[in-house]
Amino acid sequence: MKRSRAAVYERVLREYVEHLQVELKDMPPSNIWNFDGTNLTDDPGKKKVLTKRGSKYSGNICNSSKSSISVMLAGNAEGEVLPPFVVYKLAHLWSTWTENGLIGYLYSHSPSGWFDSNTFSEWFTKLMLSRLKKLVGKKVVICDSLFSHLTTYVLALCGENNISFISLPANSTHITQPLDVTFFGPMKLAWRKVLTEWKSSRQGFKGTVLQKQHFPFLLKRLMVIVGKNSAKNLMADFQKCSIYPINVDEILCSLLSRTCDKDAVQDSFIEALENKRTEWTTGAASNRGTKKLSVTPGKSVTVMQKKVLKKYRGSHKNQDSSSGKDSDAISLRDSSEDEDYLRSQVRSPSPVEFKVDETQLLTRPKKKSPEFGEVVHTVGQYVIFKYEGEYFPGLITDVSDDGATISSMQKSKKSWKWPMPRDEIKFEFDEIICTILPPKQISKRGLFSIPKLEGYWTH
Repeated sequence: MKRSRAAVYERVLREYVEHLQVELKDMPPSNIWNFDGTNLTDDPGKKKVLTKRGSKYSGNICNSSKSSISVMLAGNAEGEVLPPFVVYKLAHLWSTWTENGLIGYLYSHSPSGWFDSNTFSEWFTKLMLSRLKKLVGKKVVICDSLFSHLTTYVLALCGENNISFISLPANSTHITQPLDVTFFGPMKLAWRKVLTEWKSSRQGFKGTVLQKQHFPFLLKRLMVIVGKNSAKNLMADFQKCSIYPINVDEILCSLLSRTCDKDAVQDSFIEALENKRTEWTTGAASNRGTKKLSVTPGKSVTVMQKKVLKKYRGSHKNQDSSSGKDSDAISLRDSSEDEDYLRSQVRSPSPVEFKVDETQLLTRPKKKSPEFGEVVHTVGQYVIFKYEGEYFPGLITDVSDDGATISSMQKSKKSWKWPMPRDEIKFEFDEIICTILPPKQISKRGLFSIPKLEGYWTH
């Protein structure tokens, strides 16, 4: 188990179940939904074979590849499963890739082969939303906090149709997401069986990889096998995850055991084990901001208009720490906490964040001003010019009454090179500092040295 998953403690799950109990109060099981995506690979996996005793090299001859096809599934606590939504990894979708499947299956495509914001919005509007509109009362959709799932467009549709998105605790989907607990496991085993039988047939034996025109038919056979026990397995999943009925003891049974018999083990050894566990589990790297969103597990997610966000933002910019871009206008807190959350995002930064280490200032290299000589404004002359407060070498390619056009060189670590295509800019005569000798080539890769600027540019 990964360290991040092992770091999920009892307190986190108890708080999640408490929030969930408030959100799902007096709600029928038909209105409680969960969705998740998975991959169906082109590898049937390993299997046991009969071979001669003592044989060192034996195997089952079967073509396979690392390719996979993404499938999105959704189900509710009553055992109902929506038709799968398939996403191919290509820029275009062909009609033959959608034939020979069951009625109601939908197919799409994306450059990555996974569910980005566009494909997820397409799945939600065509499959999920159309089914939820037929239900009476409040509906709840439980999912992980993947960034592509919580878009402004989808959350706006949820607000219009009385649908609440509820996020799962981070790194806990192996024990809190119903489809991950026991539904996808038998599904993957059935897929290996279906894929092995197809690869053993005449049609599959000829191909080196699983061709997309055969996938709808194989998916149809898979869902027929899974559908025999899908309702029973799905209801058991919601119960195991303490969603319906809500029972915190069910989900706590899935945690790794953190207790031991103190009568058999000394307290000092138990303390050493606890310290080691904390060291291993708390050192896991957190997810990137573009993948996971900071949400309160078990609480609904609401969407707010951008004009409300701008009211509190003012001249400040709420930027993502990893990408530097303005974050989406989505409040990922409970609706009663939106206003306080927005105010907290525009508070003045602490002075500690801008504290400068004086020792770094003393050791930081300083740029030495080069010693300049005379300047000659003629075509073909190498010069040093000033651009945005820095000195650069270049070649004069044209001269006019109000200035000269210079083909500038580009900095490459401690050397200089000519960029492709050429970077030619017109400068005034007072921006041309001095004339220099032609650059000296120091590498076959097109690197040059400028002795006049060696003491200026440092690394």
